[in-house]
Amino acid sequence: MVIRRAYKRVKVNSVERTDLAAMVKAQKSAILGLDIAKGEIVACLRWQSGEFERPWSATNPSEIKALVDLCSFLVSVGLDLKIAMESTGTYGDAARFAMTAAKLPVLRVSGKNVSDYTEIFDGVPSQHDGKDAAMIAELCALGKATHWPFVATSEFLAEVSLLVRRMDSFTSDFVQWQGRLEGVLARSWPELGSLLKSRNITTMNMLLEYGSPTAVGKCKKVASKLLAWGRGKLSEARIECIVQSAKSTAGIPMNNQEIIWIKEICQRSLIAKRGVALCEKQLKKLIAKEKFWSNYVDTVGAGTLGAILSTVGDPREYPSAGALLKACGLNLKERSSGKRIGEKAITKRGPAMLRRWLFFWAMRSVQRDELREWFFRFHSSHYGNRDRPMPHRKMKGLVCMMRKLMRSLWSSMNQGTDFEYGKVVQSLAKRKRRRSRKSKT
Repeated sequence: MVIRRAYKRVKVNSVERTDLAAMVKAQKSAILGLDIAKGEIVACLRWQSGEFERPWSATNPSEIKALVDLCSFLVSVGLDLKIAMESTGTYGDAARFAMTAAKLPVLRVSGKNVSDYTEIFDGVPSQHDGKDAAMIAELCALGKATHWPFVATSEFLAEVSLLVRRMDSFTSDFVQWQGRLEGVLARSWPELGSLLKSRNITTMNMLLEYGSPTAVGKCKKVASKLLAWGRGKLSEARIECIVQSAKSTAGIPMNNQEIIWIKEICQRSLIAKRGVALCEKQLKKLIAKEKFWSNYVDTVGAGTLGAILSTVGDPREYPSAGALLKACGLNLKERSSGKRIGEKAITKRGPAMLRRWLFFWAMRSVQRDELREWFFRFHSSHYGNRDRPMPHRKMKGLVCMMRKLMRSLWSSMNQGTDFEYGKVVQSLAKRKRRRSRKSKT
């Protein structure tokens, strides 16, 4: 690459093919690094000797075909060409599909590696598209890339992914509407939170029917309706307390607009909650049709298993449990220097949606008899820093449980056995009784 204005771009249709063909005689192999944005693809060709061509500019997606034709021309004149791309975003999927269809080898370079390599590459901390494309090609030449051809998703995984995305969207909507509902209740009916949870269907049906605590207190049939909405799970004493709190609440009286708003909140919350339940039912029915996955849908959960399959794929495709944890962003990192020993934490480099569902799985798991004692020991006395508050150690215990669950799931699937919660942690040894020492007199 020439020194003056080294990153000046050349349109892909203006590239001199004869000059490139002449270079192929001296350079037998090359790597084309692609930095892909929403409207532009910047490509930089790195020759075998380490020299770079000026970056090429192609409009995304209208000039993808021209870029593929240029790459195919270089291969036809005898160049061993590899295509390197970043792993971030979906703007590059069309180019990746076109390159794979043209039988060009596509490799993936981590976006974090590109970001960290910025100043090492040319001694300047600046970062722009032309330089990024050159760094991607350079990192690929250094062996920091993995094969990444475009593979069409199977019909089964496509359906699972659709239901998981829909279920996750309904869950996010439900959480947002519940936050609004808690804010309104804290202002107008603060006593209700200690009697009924706001996410309870009974609470939302009651507020959708009446809209305010005043209307609840005046209605004579509210007790029978609460009993019906609660499906017999609410005691008469609890119902009486709810009615009395509605009559004597210390909250601010609601006007007509606030009543309309709280009814809309409850209506949206119920729609989201029912959407989550429907998607989970459909997902469980879909996964149960597959012979292998049906063995894990009941123990792991349809939502969690669907999130795993739609984000990181089949756990059996990973060579080790550590590789699966790394794909999930659950591998550990540490920052220590000198006498300072840093605390270990997970990297969070994988899909955030998957970690959210794994966290829900961990919370359900620690309530089981097989894991309850381990979790209590972890956050109470045996593990974690004693100077940290109890909630911090509980969070660490849940994250640790996420890692153990994924390791156990990988082992079970590779061995073809059922997933058992009793094998997630090793058998706990009984605590030794300490004998009190007698003081010498």
